[in-house]
Amino acid sequence: MTNGGLAAGKADAAAVAVACSKAADGVQFDDGSDVTTCRDALAWALIVARNRKAFDGIPIVAGVSAGRAVAAPQIPPEFLAQVEMFMRALKICSDLPDRRFAEPVHAYQAMRPCLEKLGFDPAHAPISYAQLIELVHRKNKASPWTEAYGEWVWSRHGATASGQYSAVVAARTIAADDVLRVIQTSLPRSGGTGVTDIGSVAVDPSEASTPTDLARRLNALREARGLSLRDLEDRDRIAQAERNAAPMLTRASLNVALNQHRLPSEGFVRAYLDCCRVSAADQLEWLGAWRRARAQPTDAVVVRDASPLALGVQVAENGDDGADTLVPYVPRDKDEVVQAALKATGCFLVLVGSSSVGKTRTLYEAVRRVAPDWTVVRPDDVEDIFQLAAEQPERTVVWLDELQRYLGGQRQLSSGVISRLVTAGIKVLATIWTSEYNALLTPATGGDDQLRGAREVLLLADVVKIDQALTTGERERAAQLAVGDARLAGALRATDYTFVQMLVGGPALMRWWADLSDPYARAMIEAAVDARRVGVLLPLGTALLIEAMHDYLHPLDRMADPTTWLDRALAEAAAPLTGTVAPVRRVGGPSAGSAVGLVVADFLLQHILQVRRVICPPHSLWNSLISHLLDPADIRRVAASARKRMRYRYSEPLLRQLIAGGEGSAAVELADIFLSHDRVDAALALLQDYDARHPHDQKVRRHLAHLGVLRRRIDELRQVGDATARETVADILADRGRAETLRLDANAGDPAAQDELAQLLADRGQTRELDARASSGDTFAADRRAALYARGEELDALRSLADGGDEAGSFQLARLLARHHLVDELAQRAEKGDRLALNRLTAVAGSASVPAPTDEPTVDQPTTIAHLRTQVAAGSGAMASDRLTRLLLELRLAPWLWEEVEAGTPFAAERLISVLMAKGTSSVHLLRRLQTYGLNADGSVAGPEDTA
Repeated sequence: MTNGGLAAGKADAAAVAVACSKAADGVQFDDGSDVTTCRDALAWALIVARNRKAFDGIPIVAGVSAGRAVAAPQIPPEFLAQVEMFMRALKICSDLPDRRFAEPVHAYQAMRPCLEKLGFDPAHAPISYAQLIELVHRKNKASPWTEAYGEWVWSRHGATASGQYSAVVAARTIAADDVLRVIQTSLPRSGGTGVTDIGSVAVDPSEASTPTDLARRLNALREARGLSLRDLEDRDRIAQAERNAAPMLTRASLNVALNQHRLPSEGFVRAYLDCCRVSAADQLEWLGAWRRARAQPTDAVVVRDASPLALGVQVAENGDDGADTLVPYVPRDKDEVVQAALKATGCFLVLVGSSSVGKTRTLYEAVRRVAPDWTVVRPDDVEDIFQLAAEQPERTVVWLDELQRYLGGQRQLSSGVISRLVTAGIKVLATIWTSEYNALLTPATGGDDQLRGAREVLLLADVVKIDQALTTGERERAAQLAVGDARLAGALRATDYTFVQMLVGGPALMRWWADLSDPYARAMIEAAVDARRVGVLLPLGTALLIEAMHDYLHPLDRMADPTTWLDRALAEAAAPLTGTVAPVRRVGGPSAGSAVGLVVADFLLQHILQVRRVICPPHSLWNSLISHLLDPADIRRVAASARKRMRYRYSEPLLRQLIAGGEGSAAVELADIFLSHDRVDAALALLQDYDARHPHDQKVRRHLAHLGVLRRRIDELRQVGDATARETVADILADRGRAETLRLDANAGDPAAQDELAQLLADRGQTRELDARASSGDTFAADRRAALYARGEELDALRSLADGGDEAGSFQLARLLARHHLVDELAQRAEKGDRLALNRLTAVAGSASVPAPTDEPTVDQPTTIAHLRTQVAAGSGAMASDRLTRLLLELRLAPWLWEEVEAGTPFAAERLISVLMAKGTSSVHLLRRLQTYGLNADGSVAGPEDTA
């Protein structure tokens, strides 16, 4: 420890901080922080202690000698005792043989015996040493500690005088500038001048009476304190370690509580409030809210009394002033089918259709007719459905509007739960968009089929599809009802929109969007739609949207105060256009006038989803999703979406959140990303750590063993060091050794491996290796090589193969010659003894026209690129994506594949790499970098500096 001194004289608390900072040299923590971090943390603690007395000009004279502070008469003795204590503690810290700690709690535990010898009493310290270590460890890149800690410290120690902050800034000593600059950037401010009073952002729990109310207020409390979920986890881990207790606030338990999955325990609430630094007196009021919520029965209502709006029915464009009034219902031709399914004692009925076709209204009217006296429950999440399956209440309707919200997650609705509900006589009713239904129902082509559970659920359902256009009979019934209703009459007159689209304000929404000039409203809506595109199904919080809007705005528009962006946007977008139809609506919050989220009108959402399909969202959206998403299913979908778009830098932090919640599949996926980045040690360490904490996860254990094999193979190849070995290593890193394993088996004579390897090489456009294998007698490789040339209509390459006696080349050449009516060349080749050319010539002679081969996608067949892209955009699933991207690969249409990568189309990324390699127009180094690190949000090729 460096001994320093401060000349006697007048100074303020900042000068004492500087002196003590100089005494703290040499301290280092696990992230490699230099002495600045610890100096600043100590300076902060000292200034906080000094703030027990306002910056009122009391002179401080202090000196530092051999780690001991000497007081001037004006200094409160207890203050100087704490100064000395902290200096001695830091001296002990710097003398520890190993100063690198994996977690803040480890640092605290290592120092605790030393601190106890000093007589350290956290109860009387200006800040507990555990919190000081946490403060040091949890610093962010912008400043040595997060704003949340500063907010807590100021509020805890009574820093309320308006002049305090400016007094610190005004102080100037030779060595104080760095410390003061850090303090200036860390303190929360109000209007840029003073310290924010924590009481001004307090959340009132007095009116909370339901589990939903309590969850929303707890989340609002966290946001008011400026705390992330990670902050809460870290604070609780340290607090519980001091008590030798297990952590209460894990990522999983926080998600369950804050997403209203279930009412948390009293112990959880107490720990949560402690970590939010809520005083003991205020905690009593919060615990009262918890007891009221615990006594509240499950929210349920009789079907006949249920609000159609609460169940998701859209109000007509010219409806009244927001009351639960609907246009007269026009009976649909499918009503009898729907009602017949509902009459079964227990049933699982799903209505499928596009946005704004009347699915929810049809279901609502049917259940009112068939089961008006039953209780209808709209579950908030899958946990509620599991609870219903366990309790099996009588005469109950489970209402699952937007069924996709309950499918596709780690904790998702299962076929077993549906079976138990139906067997118990419960009616499970659901709606889903056609695109979502098709995407969930289509089997995955290879790899881990994560949607298998969702598909099994859908296969249990009685499915009724609702068409966009009215049938003749439906239009006749609508015309009869329109005599007394102007809204129905207007909808029937429409030609550019369907009947239901007119009723829900489709034209008004399209006009509004086309004419929209407000940059903040457009930025908000585009960000919200992009969030839906990448997989977020829950309503978007205001904090998330404000952060996301940044990159959607012009730099000049960003100059406005960010806290006003959303208000400006909502002033334009949340106002009804006509009646009750608005482009954006708020989802109810914890108190009158508040909101927890925003959703875009369905019709507008579906339109913009199509318009922006091939536009990758900007960095600010990805970053805001990483910071604010809580729902594991949303997190999982966004992580997968980032990876399909080759935005690997965003996948890692999202996957780490899932891993913290105990998802082994996320650990495997992140390990694969590490492997592709040539971070083999990191991949092994990740899986080893997960396996140690979850020893029964067999998938992780198998993957760990496989990685060990790959690691040894990579080491062997790198010892060889030639160009072939380097290429093989690159392949192993890119595909986790799949091609290498196939090569070994194929070379051993395994025909199945030869077939699969040939297809893999063809998919990647690796014609050089296909040529080599075909030349060595591999007939599978020869077939795939010839087919690849044929797809690209490379006649010269096929002629060369055919002339060399390659039968596959002769076959494909004859097909192409026939397609292009090159009969003379066919005849010439037949005369030379080419029997395949002769067969094709005979077929041509016996037909008036030459039919195109049925197994090749050509421009004159229905499965053209345009048709396939339409199918993919409509959510037709993995099969359409596979066919589209395979066709683009075979035709080597790299620009089209780039667009599909931006759209997040499955298979597009790997096939784009294959096309670029086959075309040979990009450097090998650039392609390897693209394959390894992917893209930045703006579409530029990323590098190691861009990884998470």
